[in-house]
Amino acid sequence: GEGRIGGLVLGLALGVVWVPCVGPFLSSILTMVGTSGQLVPGVPLLGLYALGLAIPMLIVAYSSHLVQRKLQALARHEAVFRYVSGSVLLAFGLYSLIHGNVAF
Repeated sequence: GEGRIGGLVLGLALGVVWVPCVGPFLSSILTMVGTSGQLVPGVPLLGLYALGLAIPMLIVAYSSHLVQRKLQALARHEAVFRYVSGSVLLAFGLYSLIHGNVAF
């Protein structure tokens, strides 16, 4: 159903967003274990790493219905949010152009 597809899309989106953030930690742990040749210190580190990923995912999963209801209540003011967020993006874009912080 729609819930499963929504869960899949949410999981894919979180995976794409979190890879640059969590990848260095995982690679550091694996490099430390690989270069030391000792598995025992790496097991608790990888356990804590997995726990650190699981807790936020579970919070998102269990609070998704609450957040969805709140977002539906805010959807009545969609035009206001669109204009405000567009104005903020425009302001930051102009600031970057004026002060030369553009990377091209």
